[in-house]
Amino acid sequence: MIRATKRHRKWLKYLTEVSSEGYWYEILNHKFFIDWEQGEKTSFSSISILTGENEGLAYLSFCNVLPEYRGFGLQRRHLIARLRYAKKLGCTEVITYTRAWNIYSNNNLILLGFTMYKPICKYAGANMLYWRKEI
Repeated sequence: MIRATKRHRKWLKYLTEVSSEGYWYEILNHKFFIDWEQGEKTSFSSISILTGENEGLAYLSFCNVLPEYRGFGLQRRHLIARLRYAKKLGCTEVITYTRAWNIYSNNNLILLGFTMYKPICKYAGANMLYWRKEI
């Protein structure tokens, strides 16, 4: 899971100040999912539903779990919530990427049925692992 930096903690604070519908918050074309535990923000993630020639495709842009809440399956919970959301909106495929050394994220993606692929354009950089899943 990705380490939550000071910048991410500021995002988390900002996200809880915008209007919401349950645990979902929307900013521009990204929808954020925030998880809470006993009034404490524990983690957040984002999904973007693509349009135009990429219609039917959802992009999972990130997931951050605060260090004190790691090891409790929160990243997997975020993945499942975003997969359900994408399917509900009619998406047929989801893509994302990870750093090669991030074994926790890579294993969670594999457990949920994601497979690696080689994109035409390496949108996150050459040293990333690219994942996709049909839903």
